[in-house]
Amino acid sequence: MPAFVVAQAAGTRGFSVIADDQQSRPVEVRLYRKMVAVVIGIDRYQNARHNLSYAVRDAEGIAKVLGEQYGFEPIHTLYDEHATRASILQLLQTTLRSTTTAEDAVLVFFSGHGDTIEGTGGPVGYLVPHDGDLGQPHLNISMETLRGDVSRLIPARHVFFVVDACYGGILATRSGEQETARNVEYLRSVSEKPARQVLTAGKADEQALDGGPLGFGVFTGRVVEALQNADDYVTARELAVTVS
Repeated sequence: MPAFVVAQAAGTRGFSVIADDQQSRPVEVRLYRKMVAVVIGIDRYQNARHNLSYAVRDAEGIAKVLGEQYGFEPIHTLYDEHATRASILQLLQTTLRSTTTAEDAVLVFFSGHGDTIEGTGGPVGYLVPHDGDLGQPHLNISMETLRGDVSRLIPARHVFFVVDACYGGILATRSGEQETARNVEYLRSVSEKPARQVLTAGKADEQALDGGPLGFGVFTGRVVEALQNADDYVTARELAVTVS
C-alpha cells in the first residue's frame, strides 16, 4: 500500500533517502520534488465561548519541526482570525491545486475544535474554522469535503492529513498498525502510487487532550517528538504506530 514519507534529505534533485537493497548496498530512493505543508491552528474563535489555549502553539511546533528538520517549503500557516472557512478552503482547493504537481507531497495539519452531528447514516464530522460554530454545520468544514473534494483537487501524489481535534477520527477511513520495512523495495513500492492518508488525535467518538509532551497537546506532542527523534525519514504508518 502507498504511504506518505516524511524525509529529511533534500538536494538539487528533490527529496530522497538512502536505503539498503537486497544485497545491503546503500541506494538513493527519490521520493518527491518538494514537500509542502499547510499548518492551521485556532485558539481565538469568532464566538469567544469556544476559545482554546493550545492549538496555535501546537501548530507552531509542527511548522517549526517540518521546516527546520525536514525542509518543507513552502509552509502555509493560518492562525486564529486568518483561519476562516473561506481562507482554509481557498488554500487547500485553489492554491495547492495550482502550485503542486504529481511529483510532490503535501502535509495538512489542523489543531482546533472538531464537531460531530448525528446524521441518518451515522455521525458527520466537521473541523471548526475561526468563523465557524459548534452545532452549526453550515459554518464549518465537513470532513467529507476534506476526504472528497480537497483530496481529489490537490494534484500532489501523496497527501497526509494530521488532525488534532475532537472527533477527528471520523475523517479516517481505516486504522490499525500495519507492517513497514526500511529498505529500497518497500520505499519504492509505497512512494510510487498516489495516496491520501489520515492521522487523528482520537477515534470518531473521542475528544482531543491537552497537557502532552514538550509543552504541546497530548497528540501533537507525540507527533513532534516522533519527528524530532527520527534519524532520516519516517512514514505515515510509522508515525501512526509511534503516537498511538
